[in-house]
Amino acid sequence: MFGETPSYREAVVVVKHGDTLWDIACANTSENEDVREVMYRIQNSNDLKTLHVYPGQVLKVQQRVPYNAQYDGLMIANK
Repeated sequence: MFGETPSYREAVVVVKHGDTLWDIACANTSENEDVREVMYRIQNSNDLKTLHVYPGQVLKVQQRVPYNAQYDGLMIANK
């Protein structure tokens, strides 16, 4: 469980008036995840050269899939 490579799913976000990259990253940050890492993923996924986003801009956002959701609730026990 620990040290596993996280899984991600891609979501699409349309930037609204007043949105910032920080706001979008915060809204797509999972528990125990650093918002700065999410911002970095958004920048890389969308080839953003700056931190500025614009209303109507469509962004791909990689959302971390919770570990327990990766296995559809199946629990594996070690003996």
